[in-house]
Amino acid sequence: MDRSKRRAQFLTRCGWDNANSKTLAADASFRRYYRLDSCGERAVLMDAPPSQEDVRPFVAVARHLLNLGLSAPKILGQDIVGGFLLMEDLGDKKLNDLLPMTDNEEPFYERAIDVLCALHERPPPAWLAPYDEKLLLTETDFLIDWYWPAVTGASVTNPTREAYHDAW
Repeated sequence: MDRSKRRAQFLTRCGWDNANSKTLAADASFRRYYRLDSCGERAVLMDAPPSQEDVRPFVAVARHLLNLGLSAPKILGQDIVGGFLLMEDLGDKKLNDLLPMTDNEEPFYERAIDVLCALHERPPPAWLAPYDEKLLLTETDFLIDWYWPAVTGASVTNPTREAYHDAW
């Protein structure tokens, strides 16, 4: 069965089969996001092909943040095996969008610092891999793997990859 049919079945199971759907900006992954609107209710659908993505880490981190009393999208429906999550829509506004609308930026930064402090006051969950040099270098490859082809239109050559790694 193709992805669009699986997505439609998931939305039917979640009661969102009549929702209007708008594709949201993609990130550096194989995931696709859709904003759903149904009778004034909004949600976001994450479509993560299971052969290329695993939604379980997202669910675990969201649950962890919510348990700490921090903000994360609530999971409204999930199909872990199929790679679908239906989530609370937190909107489009980013801090960078809000700052020009205020004369007092300080409360925004204070809240951001409070969130960072809350994260650092508690030990990380045991299932969370330490963010060490190996993981950092793995994640820096996202730039060369995703950004380079998007900007140049060409695949990354071995000499380019080696030069990039040498720079790190």
